[in-house]
Amino acid sequence: MIAKKKNRTKNIKDFLRKFKKLIWYNYNIMEIKFLGGTSTVTGSLYLVKIGNKEILIDCGLFQGSSFLEERNFELPEISPEIVILTHAHLDHLGRLPYFFKNFKKKPIILSTEPTKALARIILEDSAKILKEKSEILGREPIYKVEDLDEVFNNWRTFSYNQKINFDDFYIEFFDAGHILGSSFVLIAGKYNLVFSGDLGNEPSNILNPKQKLPKADFLVVESTYGGRIHEDINSRVEKLEDIIEDILKNKGVLLIPIFAIEKAQEIIYDIYSLIENYKVPKIPIFLDSPLAIFAFKIYKDYLNYLKNDARVFFDKISYIFNKGIVIPVLEHEDSFKIWEVENPKIILAGSGMSNGGRIVRHEKHYLSFPTTTLLIVGFQAQGSLGRQIVDGQKNIQIEDQTIEVKAKIQTLYSYSLHADQKQILDWIYPQRLNLKEIFLVHGEEDQKEILKRKIIDEFAIKVSIPKENEIIKL
Repeated sequence: MIAKKKNRTKNIKDFLRKFKKLIWYNYNIMEIKFLGGTSTVTGSLYLVKIGNKEILIDCGLFQGSSFLEERNFELPEISPEIVILTHAHLDHLGRLPYFFKNFKKKPIILSTEPTKALARIILEDSAKILKEKSEILGREPIYKVEDLDEVFNNWRTFSYNQKINFDDFYIEFFDAGHILGSSFVLIAGKYNLVFSGDLGNEPSNILNPKQKLPKADFLVVESTYGGRIHEDINSRVEKLEDIIEDILKNKGVLLIPIFAIEKAQEIIYDIYSLIENYKVPKIPIFLDSPLAIFAFKIYKDYLNYLKNDARVFFDKISYIFNKGIVIPVLEHEDSFKIWEVENPKIILAGSGMSNGGRIVRHEKHYLSFPTTTLLIVGFQAQGSLGRQIVDGQKNIQIEDQTIEVKAKIQTLYSYSLHADQKQILDWIYPQRLNLKEIFLVHGEEDQKEILKRKIIDEFAIKVSIPKENEIIKL
């Protein structure tokens, strides 16, 4: 009888030990599901599971071809408790309002303070564009302006290097040097998992350099320019000066398709510096982008996130606008009046890939003139109008009209906001002995493959290129 009781007690203890071990395993298991931003540069969307908790990293809009943009209506079956946003670009947060209104249980949203401030103006602007497109297509947009309040009511902001503690893990933001408030993110649980977000191109005239990669077991890293080395920043300014001098000589127009956040600020900073240092004379410079104009004001509100010289520039941005050194164009009808101003002149307008926005009307008006220069300063997604032009297509379709491209096409990829191959490798280097595996995302296939081979050759680390919807257990 006593022996039976002992056996029963032993069996119960064994069961409880196994059960406890099973519970411990379930609460500490970490896995990543790659929902978007794998085979394309846009549409970033990653789900991390820690035990029973789901964490969504970024919630980006697909941009480029109409086929890609159709994917914005897809809604994966997820129920995150937390949404982490690395920065305020549409390809990283543009689907957030759509997802949020469809989540039964509303998650908390985490980011830096400038990211939240920039997100408000970006999502409001995007809602207006989506409304215009939906009216043409005869269907509801994925979200409306009135959907935004609930999103921002659930949004919490944190500083860089501030640990955000949860039961089984913590989250920490680090400066990525990509745009104002941008971050790469550490999720520290059973393993240290880092998401790079978008890593900035260095050196920047405006932003501080990206912070060092902290101790990491696994790294999800972007590869936009994984196979490319950017021009030196000094060469960039010299080339910009040459391009401006050329339009002065030919009495032409310089068109610059811009992304409203960071790209617009970097280019105007450089043009203003050329004027201030008497390298080029004052000519009409039009900033035909309400979003970029509002972004300048937000940059001014967060001077402590910027380099010292940039603080001086943004502190006097109202003076630069009011004195007409740079002419801000807010109203829709004033955009057309730019054409009445005598050449030479410079027009900066969105969008950066020419797949919408006011730049399209200027391209339609000016690309058929040989005295026009179109300056491409950033990544052009496959299927976008900008990509067609960069690839050398001579006849392009803009709205209802075929335009023969006679303009000069120049590129300055050193204005890219993304780290090049060398910068990515330098960032990884200090953690090369700790990293168990690196996952490459946010890049076209050729760029990912080149970067993969380079990382393996240099560091002998396991490198994977995840497929969309692939689940990887860490």
